[in-house]
Formats: sequence, C-alpha cells, structure tokens
Amino acid sequence: MRIIGLTGGIACGKSTVSKVLKDCGACIVDADAIAHELSQPNQPIFHAYVELFGSEIVTPEGTL
Repeated sequence: MRIIGLTGGIACGKSTVSKVLKDCGACIVDADAIAHELSQPNQPIFHAYVELFGSEIVTPEGTL
C-alpha cells in the first residue's frame, strides 16, 4: 500500500488529483472535509476554537 499526501495552495489542482486517484480506486481521506465537519456547532473543534479565540468568532447564527 502506498500513502500519498496532497498539499498545495488554493486552486492548484488538489481536488482534481484527488478525484483521479479515487477514480483509480484509491481510498481518499479529505482532512479539510473532516476538519470542517468537526468545527461545526456542538462539535469538538468548534468548542476548542471558541475556547482559544473567544466567543467573538461565533456568528449570530452560531457558526464560526
């Protein structure tokens, strides 16, 4: 098994390469998607962010 890490800036093709690899049968772990999910209200990272940066980072709708 090979482990490949994709990194890069915005709009550099990470999603495109990830899709090609997935189409070839690779298992994809999208750390961005995982972090986004965990930073939603009432999730572990959400509370850590608020604790670290203060409640002013929370919108009136209750999101970051």
